Amino acid sequence: MRRRPLAQRILRTAIPGVAVVALLGTSVAMAWPDSDQEASASNASAKTYAGDLDAQVSRNMDVRPPLDERIKTVDPKPVAKDEKYSTAGALNVRTEPDADAKVLTELKRGTKVPVTGNDDGEWAEIIYKDEARWVTAKYLSDEKPPSISDAPCATGSGVESGLQPDTIRVHRAVCALFGSITGYGGRSGGGEHGTGRALDMMVDRATGDEIAAYLQKNYRALGVSQVIWRQRIWTVQLASGGWRSMSNRGSATANHMDHVHATTYGNSGTS
Repeated sequence: MRRRPLAQRILRTAIPGVAVVALLGTSVAMAWPDSDQEASASNASAKTYAGDLDAQVSRNMDVRPPLDERIKTVDPKPVAKDEKYSTAGALNVRTEPDADAKVLTELKRGTKVPVTGNDDGEWAEIIYKDEARWVTAKYLSDEKPPSISDAPCATGSGVESGLQPDTIRVHRAVCALFGSITGYGGRSGGGEHGTGRALDMMVDRATGDEIAAYLQKNYRALGVSQVIWRQRIWTVQLASGGWRSMSNRGSATANHMDHVHATTYGNSGTS
């Protein structure tokens, strides 16, 4: 059956001033104006109602937060690109790459940590408890640092009298690894020895080579500033240049042919 146009589906009742609208099967009773004056008043009332309705809708929409505030964002988890080892005795883990940032914990020497590969100046980003954190980059290494003993030397620690903390570190570490050494020279004479910042280790050629290499590799943990062995000198400041020759001082001992000499900073080691 053909549907009538919408206009034909609106029926007026015979009741004066009242109309019944039949629209899509729904009947709504509504006042029908009897005059132009009433029609004008009715239109004004309708406009007022429509305006109030628009205002209400607008107010309801205004109380909702902007769309971008209603979308919750989640920071992506940091992704590990590699793993490195802590070489410091106690490496601070901070919330931000800043020396004043909060310290969350300390990593022991030899602790393996995941790193993201992100750097910020002297700081390196690591992952600690699934969060991005920061440590001093120079205390991270691709290789696990060898263990450094701080136990008193089994053959005696009398030489440690008057020595600085770094020099004691050197003595105990070397003593633990090279038990064949029986002769040490500590605080005697003047210069670095007189201030307790130097240690002599009496050795043969092969052992001396090993000790010298060990001190170079672990200079930061032990607080070593320079090594002298077989008429050559190596210093932290000029480490990139390797060993440098020294002038002849006249004897095997004076030229450090029979002992390795280590100078320390005093108390800067991290082991």
